[in-house]
Amino acid sequence: MSQDPTPSTRHSALSARDRGRLRPTLRVVAFVPALVVANVAAGGLLLALVLVLGSPLALLQDPSLAFPLGMLVIVVGAVAEVGTVYAFRHLLDRASLASLGLQPARSWPRELLMGFLLGAALMSAVFAIEVLAGGYAIGPGRAAAGPGTVVAILGQALLTFLLVGLGEELVARGYVLQNLALEWGLPIAVVASSVLFGAAHLANPGANLVSTLGVTVAGLLLAASYLATRRLWMPIGLHWAWNFFQGPIYGFAVSGLAGQGLLEARAQGPEWLTGGAFGPEASVVAITVELVATAGLLAWAAQRARRTG
Repeated sequence: MSQDPTPSTRHSALSARDRGRLRPTLRVVAFVPALVVANVAAGGLLLALVLVLGSPLALLQDPSLAFPLGMLVIVVGAVAEVGTVYAFRHLLDRASLASLGLQPARSWPRELLMGFLLGAALMSAVFAIEVLAGGYAIGPGRAAAGPGTVVAILGQALLTFLLVGLGEELVARGYVLQNLALEWGLPIAVVASSVLFGAAHLANPGANLVSTLGVTVAGLLLAASYLATRRLWMPIGLHWAWNFFQGPIYGFAVSGLAGQGLLEARAQGPEWLTGGAFGPEASVVAITVELVATAGLLAWAAQRARRTG
């Protein structure tokens, strides 16, 4: 793993490579509102589709449509994210989307699987601690449905949250972090991109300052997994499993978005323990688990850097 260049080396390389183009920080400044516009436009198209299908209020009140409509909203947002990154990467960065860390190296399936297993393990640890501490009562959820229904729901959720992980990682640990790192170095870029990642979830249901801190710490964890490989496959896998196990498996709210899981998790403890309406990502339990995992990943990344020179 190459070392982060010194400021003088970084800026000299930057001026040679980016002559005649917006500086990387200004690209990020332009990228953020463009991403908002893309999401609003995608939401407008989705609303138009719903109007064609029938009354929006009737569709939203139909319990059988709540889950698929929620998943559709998530997919549309992910498509908007990937499309915006693609456009900026080609038009302003003059580089490929894959160069952000999606190179098809032989190790990519292993890195994706490592991230997925880590995300599953971390969310399982959060689940176990929350239940043992009395934060949540657990009951039967979708597991009581027939096998065919369970398989269909989990398959849809698995694909949906893969798209979420891909879209959000391309934005946060891909475009934003890596462009900021060109001018400011990795430490500042990691913190700044994580803060933006937390702020991006402020509009979610149940969001507050504590939830923003929790999502920011999650951003640090995902950034540490990127630093371990300098590719996006591991953070995509981690993000994917974290959300998938949090909602569709354990029945927690995912960043404030309530859903139905194989289990039903009913908050019964204080908000600092459960995370309140936002879900466990805003709890002291998840934040502590994330910080411990971040420290471990950073130590692993440093060890790999020393080994490879």
